[in-house]
Amino acid sequence: MSDKQQSLYPDAPVPEDALAYLAERRDDDGQGKRGLKELVELIDVVADALAREQGEAHSEAYAVTAVRAIARCRGGRMAYLPTGKALDDALRNRAIWEAHNQRPTRDTVLELAQQFCLTETRVYQILDEQRRLYIARVQPRLFD
Repeated sequence: MSDKQQSLYPDAPVPEDALAYLAERRDDDGQGKRGLKELVELIDVVADALAREQGEAHSEAYAVTAVRAIARCRGGRMAYLPTGKALDDALRNRAIWEAHNQRPTRDTVLELAQQFCLTETRVYQILDEQRRLYIARVQPRLFD
C-alpha cells in the first residue's frame, strides 16, 4: 500500500458518539454541511451491511472508518458506483482472480468455470482482463 493510501486510514480512533453527532447535523443545511446527509446515510448503509455479514459488534465504528476513508479518497468529486449486474460481474471477476492466484492450474480454471457457471473460455478471458488491470495498478506506464 502506498504512502498516499496509508494516509487514508488515520490512527485516530472513531469517537463513540461520532454517528450521533453527524445524525444531529443531518438536516442542517448551513455552510460547510454540504453532503453531510449523504455521509450519514452511507454510514447507515455500511453499518447495516456489516451488521448483517459480521454481527453487530463494532459495525458502526467500522462503518465510520470506511466512510471516512472513502470521503478522503473521493470527497468533493462526482463518483459513479456501479449497481446491479455491472457490480455483480466486477465482484465475481475479482473473486475468480483471487481464487485462481491461490492455485493457478488448469484444474482451477475448470473448477471456477463450474462454480460460477461460466465456460472455460470466459474464465480465461476474465483472468486476462484482471491480469491487465493488476499490471496497470502495480506497473506505471512508460509513455502517456
